[in-house]
Amino acid sequence: MRKYLLLFTFLFVAGCLSAQNKVVVSKRALKVYVISAKSDTLCTFRCACGKNRGNKRAKGDYRTPEGVFKVASIENSKYWKYKGIPHVYGPYFIRLKTPKWKGIGIHGTNSPKCIGTRCTKGCIRLRNKDLLQLVKYVKVGTEVRILNDYSR
Repeated sequence: MRKYLLLFTFLFVAGCLSAQNKVVVSKRALKVYVISAKSDTLCTFRCACGKNRGNKRAKGDYRTPEGVFKVASIENSKYWKYKGIPHVYGPYFIRLKTPKWKGIGIHGTNSPKCIGTRCTKGCIRLRNKDLLQLVKYVKVGTEVRILNDYSR
């Protein structure tokens, strides 16, 4: 009996730990969705993604990679600069484990007018206020599924 109780406890805890939110990025709709473990849509944000359509093939091709990735880290990027320009990445950089590519993530922007467009080098951009909401739903290890340009 004790053996079954331990097995049940282990399976219950393992199920609770694996039952976490997922993030889905629709490049076609230019939207980011947070989906609960029960498949409910918790929130939706407009985004910007790679300037060029299709799956990332080469460094500098201005495409957002497609596939299933995991959050590698959530980094404070408030003080980061790009070519001397401050606040380019917003308050956080959600770094993705993209095996072929470095520096791909979901981050804020200092140019909110770009949201809803294809203008990035490959990252996914959100309004800073939306990014602040998103970080409440994700953690290291959260699945991020980036759909191709033709998926809904």
